[in-house]
Amino acid sequence: MEKEKYVAFIDILGFKEKLQRINQAKAEILIQDFIAMLGERWKTNQLMQNENIGGYIVSDSVVLYSKDCTEKSLRCILEYTTQVFRLAFDKNGILLRGAIAKGAFRRLEEASLVNLDKGLIVGNAYIEAYNMESRHKASAIVMGGAVKDDVEEYFFGAYDIRELQGENPPLYTIRWADIDYLLEKDHLERFVRLAHEAQWLPHYYQTLYMFLTNVKSDKKIQAVFEKVCLLLQEQYDYQAVNRFIQNVFSGEVNVHFKEMFLKYLRKKIFQ
Repeated sequence: MEKEKYVAFIDILGFKEKLQRINQAKAEILIQDFIAMLGERWKTNQLMQNENIGGYIVSDSVVLYSKDCTEKSLRCILEYTTQVFRLAFDKNGILLRGAIAKGAFRRLEEASLVNLDKGLIVGNAYIEAYNMESRHKASAIVMGGAVKDDVEEYFFGAYDIRELQGENPPLYTIRWADIDYLLEKDHLERFVRLAHEAQWLPHYYQTLYMFLTNVKSDKKIQAVFEKVCLLLQEQYDYQAVNRFIQNVFSGEVNVHFKEMFLKYLRKKIFQ
């Protein structure tokens, strides 16, 4: 029987839409810088010497896989994944999304395919990770129940795990940053710029909601909405503010995020 493994699938959130806004030269630079960052982090985490973890890159997608389902292997994949999510935003100005699955996986080599790059992979873990990743329109790390159970067993609350609403079978997310990270340095300004360039597609609201989950301070949440509106007005115009407000109420945006924003609007109106 094939030994179970962890498989992570990661790609750039909104990559297709971004390609429509930039030319070929800029697209090549974007991918080259992204791949360079991935390679640097791979070396920093000493994964080149780790025989239990492998991976490969295709365009804007990254596939990571382990040789087993031990705590050490899951730790390596989780640490690398959360780190590259932050680095992609900090250094490359892009958002990632990803998923981690558990199951059968094998990478095959085909020597007979002359002058053709070989990247043959089979296994339900890869298919599951790929499908889960595409089901959640936000910059977050998605996982099914099996991986969620392992994370909780191995790491005892070290990761903030949230169940996605309306998913069957259940899906869970791990966030790669929180509201304090968003309010550090120029992170919020850069996030707003990315969202504005993409005309505030739903996955930017879902990502913003990811930053705001589990925040007990209403003042912090209100401060984020206040700063988003001010940044849009100062750097662009009131039309940009209007687009942000209107798109909040798109059918694809999380209902709990809408409730957060409505609470902010009520306070602004009746203060």
